[in-house]
This record gives sequence, structure tokens and C-alpha cells, in this order.
Amino acid sequence: MGVFNWSGVARMVRGQILSIREMDYMQAAEACGLSVWRKIFKHLIPNVTPVIIVMATMDLGGFILSESALSYLGVGLAFPYASLGNMVNAVNSSIIMKNYLNIWLPPGLLILFIVMAFNFIGDGLRDAFDPKTALASDATGVQIHSEVDTAEDGCYWVRYSRGGALAILT
Repeated sequence: MGVFNWSGVARMVRGQILSIREMDYMQAAEACGLSVWRKIFKHLIPNVTPVIIVMATMDLGGFILSESALSYLGVGLAFPYASLGNMVNAVNSSIIMKNYLNIWLPPGLLILFIVMAFNFIGDGLRDAFDPKTALASDATGVQIHSEVDTAEDGCYWVRYSRGGALAILT
């Protein structure tokens, strides 16, 4: 399944890199004289990593749903192998579905919980891998989103998304 899904991830990463490349702090890094490799490894890759991690965990949940659906339809894994889709497929009549919930309900709930767990793990990893993002509040109490970036050569960039302000401090 991953062989067919790489194009969506590549498109997302490319779009993210193109948008980050045009940000004010990247232009400020160029104005400070940072090398291309330093801009790539200090700014582009750390800002794209959360997107890749979230996409991977969301895709993992999608892969589990796809495998379960294919196994339920009889196209996925064959009978001797255990699969959540095969377990749900064990219900082949409405009488079994009504009277024997213990056959199909636990695998169905397990599919739900596994997919939700991977989505929550992806959100948590995105927050953990993006330490530059912080929530602050202005004088009115409204929370604003700010990014602080520092370089070894003494340039500091602060970007606020509410007002769109950029401050370059040395």
C-alpha cells in the first residue's frame, strides 16, 4: 500500500518546502549570509519533519483501514492468517450479527481505537518535534501563534502569525 501512496507524501513535502522557502525568516537567513546547506539543515528540514511525521501516522491509520476493508471483502489476507477484516467478515448472516456481538464488535472497535491512537500519536509527535511553535497571548487575551528562530551567528527571528510581524534582532 505504501508503494501507491508515496506520491501524496512527496507532493505535500514539496509544497511545504516551497512555502517555507518563501517565508520571511528564510529571506532573513539569506540576508545574514547563511550557506545553502545551513538553511536546508537548520530551517527547511526541521520545519518539514512534523508534516512528514503527521502524514506517516495518518497514512498508517489509512493503511489499517484499507487492509481491514480488503480482508472484509475477501480480497486481502486469506483465511488462515489473522486479520481484523477477516474477524469482522466472520459474520455472514443477520442472525449472527444480532445475537453474537462478541464475534464482530471487538474487532470493529479495535480497528476504531487503533486508527484513533495512530492519529493522536501523530498529533503528539508533531507537537513534540516542533519546539519553535508556541502559543502566547497578547494584551487583549487572544492567543497568538509565534515562531522564534535563532542562528549561531547572532540573528534572531520572531514571526507572529496574528499580525504578520517579523522582527530581526542581532
